[in-house]
Amino acid sequence: MADMPRVIELIRVSTDAQHDRGTPEVQRHALDELRARRPGRILARIDPAHGVSGALPIDQRPDVRELRRLVAEHGMEELRVYDIDRLSRAERIEDRLAILGIAADAGAIIVDATGREIDPADDMGELTYYLRTLFARQERRKILSRTMDGKRARAAQGGLIAGGPGYGYHYDSATRTLSVVESEAPVVRLVFRLAVEGVSLPRIAERLQGDGVPTRHGGPWSYSTVRCVIHASAHRGVYTQRVQGHAYDMAVPRIVEDATWYAAQDAVASRHCGGRRPTGTVQALCRGRLRCGTCGAPMIVRAPRSPAYHCRSLRRETPEPSCGSGYHRVADVDEAVWRVVREVIEQPELLAEASAGREDMLRGWRDQLAQCDRAITRVERDEHHVLDMLRDDLISADVARERLARTRTTRETAARSRETAQRALAQHEHDTAALGASVAQWRGVLDGADFAARRALVEAVIPAGPGYGIRVRAGELEVAGALPLAVAGSSDPGVCMDAAPSRPASGTPGTRSGTDSRGTPAPTCHSAPGSRPT
Repeated sequence: MADMPRVIELIRVSTDAQHDRGTPEVQRHALDELRARRPGRILARIDPAHGVSGALPIDQRPDVRELRRLVAEHGMEELRVYDIDRLSRAERIEDRLAILGIAADAGAIIVDATGREIDPADDMGELTYYLRTLFARQERRKILSRTMDGKRARAAQGGLIAGGPGYGYHYDSATRTLSVVESEAPVVRLVFRLAVEGVSLPRIAERLQGDGVPTRHGGPWSYSTVRCVIHASAHRGVYTQRVQGHAYDMAVPRIVEDATWYAAQDAVASRHCGGRRPTGTVQALCRGRLRCGTCGAPMIVRAPRSPAYHCRSLRRETPEPSCGSGYHRVADVDEAVWRVVREVIEQPELLAEASAGREDMLRGWRDQLAQCDRAITRVERDEHHVLDMLRDDLISADVARERLARTRTTRETAARSRETAQRALAQHEHDTAALGASVAQWRGVLDGADFAARRALVEAVIPAGPGYGIRVRAGELEVAGALPLAVAGSSDPGVCMDAAPSRPASGTPGTRSGTDSRGTPAPTCHSAPGSRPT
C-alpha cells in the first residue's frame, strides 16, 4: 500500500440539470473501473453536489479550491478524471493551464478513465493538455452557438425556448400556440385590479393565499409570484422572448386591456420607488473597487439594517453557487481603506516609488520598442539588398516581388508592435501625471475631506482596471493600488491587513491582534455564510 501512488479523483458536470440526470454517476462508474485496473491510494474524490461550469475562471471554481487544499495537505501523484475536457473549458489560457500547474507543482501526472497519462513535466504532455483543453473550449463555443441558433429559430417560429408560458396560459407544443386557462384568467384580472387600486404586492399575495387560490406549481403565493403576473406582457396580448438581446414577439389571446396593464405597471413602480430607499444613497467608499477575497466576485452593498458589503455570489438570482463568504460592514472596511489611502498621500516620496514599482513593466515595453526598431532597420536593409540584386540581374522580378512582399509583412508587424509599445509608454506617462495632479490637489485637506473628496482620492490611488482593487475576506484586507500602499510602515504594493476577530484580542501594537501598528481598530470581517447583518 505504501508503494501505491497517492490519487485524487475529480468529477465535474457543467449544470445542475446534468447533475440531476445522473451524469456524474457515469463518471463515478468509469473511475471505479479505473481503480480496479490501476490500484492506488485514494486520498479523496472531489464530487461537487451541484453543477460547476468548466468555463468559469479558475478562482471561481470550488472543485479547484478543494483540489488545491488537498494537494497542499496530502500531496498527490495522480490526478484522475473521466476526460481531460472535464478539467477546464475556460476562455483564458491562464485558467485552463492552472490545473496543469497544480499537477506539475505536486509532481503528479493526469490520468483519464481510459488510463491515458499526461505528464506535465514532459513537453509532449504539456502540449497534449493544451490542445485537449483548447479543443474543449472550441467545442463549448460550438455548443453555445448551436444552442443560440436553435433558440432563435424556435422563437422565430413561435415556439417556447425556456420555461413555461406563465400563469394564465397553456402552451400546445404541437400547434405552437398559447391559449388562456379559463380557471386562471379571473385570478389574473383580480391581481391587476388590486394593483391598480394601490394594494401592495405582498398584500395581494396574502389575499390570494388566504382565499386558497392555487398557484401554477402548487407553491405559496408570494411577492415574486405576484410580481411575475403583473409584469408578464402576455396578459396584454404580446408574449415576448429574448435571445441574445433580440426580442421575438408572439401574439396571444389577451386577458387584460392595455390601459389596465400599463396602469398596473405605473402603480407598482410608483409604490416601489416611494417605499424603499435606493441602495445608491448608501455612501460606500469602496463601491466598485471591492471584491470578495474568497471567490473574486464583486462585492455589492446591501442595507437592510446597517450598510454592509456582500459577495455577489450570495444573490439568489446568480447561477453560480455561493462561495460562503460572510458580510463586511461598510463603515469598518471603508475606514480601513481610507486609513491606507491617507497614509500614502501623506508620504509624497511614494510617488517616486510608484514609478520604480512599475519599472519591470516599463522595461518590457521599452525592450519591445527597441526590438521593433531593430526589426524595421533589418527590413530596410533587406529591401535595399533585394533591389540591388534585381538591378544586377542576380534574381528575377518574380523572386524579387516575393521577397519584398515578405519584408513588407515583417515591416507591418513590427510597426504595429512598435505602435502598441509607444501607446503603452505614453499612457503610463499620462497616468503618472494625472495621478500626481490628483494627489497634489487633495493633499493638505485630508482632515476636512467629505465623502465625495475621499471617494475621489480612493479612485485616484486605486484605479479601476486589471491588477488594481481591494479584496476582503474573513481575517484580512488586501489593497493593490497605483501607489505602493503602506500599512504599519510597509510599502508593498499589495497590502495584507489583519482583521480583528469578533472579540478584539489584546496585544501590543504591531502584533497580529485587533489593532494595527498605530493602535487603530482594524475592520471586523464577519463569517456568517449567507446571513444578513443584524
